[in-house]
Formats: sequence, C-alpha cells, structure tokens
Amino acid sequence: MYMAFKHLHLTFVVLTLGFFLLRALLLLAYPKALKKRLLKILPHVIDTLLILSALGLLGVMQMNPFQVPWVLAKILGLLAYVGFALYAFKWAANTQGRLLGLVLAGASLAYILLVAVQRTPLPFF
Repeated sequence: MYMAFKHLHLTFVVLTLGFFLLRALLLLAYPKALKKRLLKILPHVIDTLLILSALGLLGVMQMNPFQVPWVLAKILGLLAYVGFALYAFKWAANTQGRLLGLVLAGASLAYILLVAVQRTPLPFF
C-alpha cells in the first residue's frame, strides 16, 4: 500500500510542478490564456489530489507530521508556495510583482523538493 501511495504522490508532484511552470510561462507571455476554464480548475484539482495523496501516505506510514520536523517543514513550505502563487496569479498589480511571486513560489517548491529528498528541514546545511 505504501508504494501505491508513494507513486501516486510522486505523480501528482510532477503534475503540480508541470502546471505551475506552464501557468507561470503563460502569465508572463500570454496572460489571457489563464482565463480558460481548464487552466483555472485543473491545477487546483491536481494540488488537492497531491495533498490527499500526502495524507494517505502519512496514514499508511502512521506518521504524525507535527512529530517529524521535515514533514512539518514541507507543510510550511506548501503554505508559502500557495501564498506566493496567489500573489503572483491573482494579487500582483504589475509584471514585476508577478515575477517576484513566481520566483518565490518556485523557490518554495524547490525547498519542498529538497526537504523531501534529504529528509531534513534545513537541506542547505
């Protein structure tokens, strides 16, 4: 069961990264494309399934995220990613603000990936 949840989770990680990159490129090059219904809904569905697969993985592993520092770091990184992505895609008033939000959201995703691979909340040290 663990391997099934792990592969499912990794699949949604790849889809989340891919849709973030696609939406980021469209935001900078052709923002009107982001008004398409599919590009408004599908990333949220994928991100929700990513979180559900993570919860399933935690359940199978019988792991409490508040007792495992690197898992808690991933959750906090996810919250940062969501905030920065919201800023980039919805709240930024100009291209500079959008670019800043995208860079910070991308950095949050990179942090989450490093934490996941190295299983430490401080992967840079």
